[in-house]
Amino acid sequence: MVPRQEYPQPQFVRKEWLNLNGEWEFEFDDKNEGLSGKWEEKKRFASKIIVPYPFQSRLSGIADTGFHDYVWYARNFSVPEKWKGKEILLHFGAVDYECRIWLNNKEVGLHRGGTVPFYFNITKFLVPGENRLVLRVEDTQDPQQPRGKQVTGLKPEGCDYDRTTGIWQTVWLEPVPESRIEYFRFTPDIDSRKVHIEGVVEGWKPGQAVSIEIYSSLEAIEQKIVAGKTVNLERGVFYVEIPIKNPELWSPESPHLYGVKFTLLEGKKKIDEVISYFGMRKISIKGNKILLNNKPYYLRLVLDQGYFPESLLALPSDRAVKKDIEFTKAFGFNGCRKHQKVDDPRFYYWADRLGLIVWAEFANARVWSEKAEEMFLSEWPEVIKRDYNHPCIICWVPFNESWGVPELGSNSRQQEFVKRVVRLTREMDSTRLVVDNDGWEHVDTDLVTIHDYSLHAQDYEKNYAQFKKDRKTLPAVHKPVYAEGLKYDGKPILITEYGGIAYKLPGGNYPESIWGYHTTEIEEEKFISRFKEVTEAILRLDFCCGFCYTQLTDIQQEINGMLTFDRVPKVSPAKIAKILKGKSLGYQNL
Repeated sequence: MVPRQEYPQPQFVRKEWLNLNGEWEFEFDDKNEGLSGKWEEKKRFASKIIVPYPFQSRLSGIADTGFHDYVWYARNFSVPEKWKGKEILLHFGAVDYECRIWLNNKEVGLHRGGTVPFYFNITKFLVPGENRLVLRVEDTQDPQQPRGKQVTGLKPEGCDYDRTTGIWQTVWLEPVPESRIEYFRFTPDIDSRKVHIEGVVEGWKPGQAVSIEIYSSLEAIEQKIVAGKTVNLERGVFYVEIPIKNPELWSPESPHLYGVKFTLLEGKKKIDEVISYFGMRKISIKGNKILLNNKPYYLRLVLDQGYFPESLLALPSDRAVKKDIEFTKAFGFNGCRKHQKVDDPRFYYWADRLGLIVWAEFANARVWSEKAEEMFLSEWPEVIKRDYNHPCIICWVPFNESWGVPELGSNSRQQEFVKRVVRLTREMDSTRLVVDNDGWEHVDTDLVTIHDYSLHAQDYEKNYAQFKKDRKTLPAVHKPVYAEGLKYDGKPILITEYGGIAYKLPGGNYPESIWGYHTTEIEEEKFISRFKEVTEAILRLDFCCGFCYTQLTDIQQEINGMLTFDRVPKVSPAKIAKILKGKSLGYQNL
């Protein structure tokens, strides 16, 4: 059975496609001799692997977590006869990190970057009948390379986990016309009750137009049209504002989505068609409060790192990611920080559908250099471009805890780099909030975020006592909140990591060495008591706009999850939800 059979780009859906997931040929190249030995011409590789799962994972069929920095993939495929006359695109959801591709012994191209999608037009490389596709992937232990929580040593330790190398999202073929819809983005405006839509057509021709039909819901596509327009192309680009009468707004409590159909027209002839969706949603700041759809909104987030026991960073199935979001909401959280991972688009799709706010965070490097800057900048803009249309995302987070910029607090060059990234982010997306460096050492941020793993309620009272008096002095709990020379300027404040309570279920299957914050609990009652104490302490901070609890699931040796790594609740969701429903002191009269 072919794994991950759902369409991989839920916001850019074409009807025809061919899933290339499943069994591929595979081989380690530990001596890095494949290029000189012309392995792209090999008739057969030594092993098998199940794509799209990394070789380190169980679902790949290999489950080898050793160091293998160079690996090769291959498979044969045939293009469906009915696609004759179309251009054929070869898509990769994500390949970590450098990927070189050959088709029928001819080099197609090279892509660098482990988290963003890419494609090649392979039409001219195809032959009648069976075609042979070969990939070489290079994923070295270069600390300048974005890696997030992937461990640099042989075994997982602390809060780092097994590595993910190679293909980890769906691979597919897609037939397209010469003139085709290439990209579009939605910018909702709830105040003027309009949606702004702009897009690009590849291979455009004079006289072409794009028809846009907006449906009452995602489920009502082809049924109930509520708005629409046809717009002529100008040099392959289109832009239009479409009024939405009595718009239904998107929120975690009511995650309404509008379905959309784009049709590329040449006269009355349909050339291309793409299905998508958007949500009417606004995120903003007023004074020191965060507003969702122009109303004060308290954020109750959980840290979600998106690791799975059977597949690591790859999603094991569509059902699994949906279940994670359902658990998150059952616990009473209204959002998550997707931590050190740019996730599969299916995660954001289900967050849109089910109603879960997301802070979108990049996977950082471990050191800073000019090369590290280049590697970061080659991917971060592509992340924003890919995920711009998801209403669930309200905040971009390029850095966390100064990872990749370890001297951010005092080094002016690192500070300027982070400021440049923030400016770029705002230029690409002026509709969302930007947190420059989550946790501490802020240099240019819309939200003041603090990581505070204090053990007891009185610790929080002590930490923020001076700020309550003067509304200026924030504590250096782990590191200073601001970089040198900067100070608090009245922006909203959140505690975006706290808790991290290690909880070991009696009789559970745990590694020999476990990790968590402070002492380890083994009784549900004691865990809940500690969770209640620190959560209610934060709710009593009248200046605080929200929090993020660490974390949703256990991950390998890290045991501070609400769920085990196998997704079994360690504590009653209803009991946690009851605590989270507590009213924030600063939001009581709003």
